[in-house]
Amino acid sequence: MGVRWQEWGNPTGHALVFLHGFLGDGSDWTPVVSSFLEFRCLSPDLPGHGQTQFSETMSWDQLPVQLTQDLKAKGINHAVVIGYSMGGRIALHWAERNPEFVQGIILESASPGIDTEIERRARRLFDLQVEKRLKTLPPGEFIDWWCELPMFGDIKNHPNYPALRERRSRFSPDDMRRVMGEFGAAARPSVWPVFGQLPIIGYVTGSLDIKYKIVARRIQTEFPNISVEILENAAHNCHFE
Repeated sequence: MGVRWQEWGNPTGHALVFLHGFLGDGSDWTPVVSSFLEFRCLSPDLPGHGQTQFSETMSWDQLPVQLTQDLKAKGINHAVVIGYSMGGRIALHWAERNPEFVQGIILESASPGIDTEIERRARRLFDLQVEKRLKTLPPGEFIDWWCELPMFGDIKNHPNYPALRERRSRFSPDDMRRVMGEFGAAARPSVWPVFGQLPIIGYVTGSLDIKYKIVARRIQTEFPNISVEILENAAHNCHFE
């Protein structure tokens, strides 16, 4: 079984590809794409999420190849990619691997990578905590724990949180552990050294997400040609909030 895609909008319009984050699926973007229906909007369920099974053949390096092949089979030869969190890391890697296909990138609360070994060790320790809870907590309780992380602000008080919780709870713990090992920030090299060479159009995060607000400020300082938006009263998952 390959990657499952959802599609909206104008089939002859310029392609916008939306990549979801950890625990999400392509349908996360449904409310967003309603504002871009003049474009051809597409969103995959990334490996281990939604209706796309995790497969060893969809590795970190193979996934950009698979996504490009899928889209070319749909008659699409280039696209702008919008990536949220984990999806943003994948978008950056996709642009590195296939620069002629990825014409532009918009990042939402995504990390270009971990700079230092101390930070990488800290992230590995955090990942071990996540793996432990994936093993021991029922899915709904795991989602509650995950959404209590400081970067998500008060997302649990959002009126649509119960629906988000129910949708997020349909994961396989084994698949999520594999996803972390293959696509997690601790497992992958930093792209900061080549960040300025990639076709990044913009970066957005929320003012309540302190970690990614620091990333946004760094981008503003080091790459002034990139448009940066820090949304007030929002946290990590801006498009949901």
